[in-house]
Amino acid sequence: MQRVLSRKVYESGKCAQSTQDGNREFITLIACISALGNKIPPALLYKGKSKDLTDTWVEDLEDTDNVYFTSTENGWTNNKYSLKWLQQVFKPNTRPKKSTTKRLLLVDGHSSYINLSFIIEAEKHGIYILILPSHLTYHL
Repeated sequence: MQRVLSRKVYESGKCAQSTQDGNREFITLIACISALGNKIPPALLYKGKSKDLTDTWVEDLEDTDNVYFTSTENGWTNNKYSLKWLQQVFKPNTRPKKSTTKRLLLVDGHSSYINLSFIIEAEKHGIYILILPSHLTYHL
């Protein structure tokens, strides 16, 4: 079983066991937090040329877990996937009660969020985008 945990939890010894399974492949996690307390499911992007899911990626999930999975050739987000994320994850999970209510989406400076199709889609649905400088989220 693989886990993501903070350094504080790891150093406190509160995790029962921590082992390295030899897999050092990075994945991309797109996480979004709502100021209203709405639950926005995380999205995980794995590296996979076939773009098919692998059983091991989802083996620890429960039926009630709401997580989005996909794969890209290098495991990183791109313009195509960021647009899909906006349409299929962000929009439906932050839909306002009134159609005139605007939303604010804070993004880091990654190029997949700073492209015309992403910006047009956001504008079309009343989503303002605030682009933070690259690597600022690391400091926040």
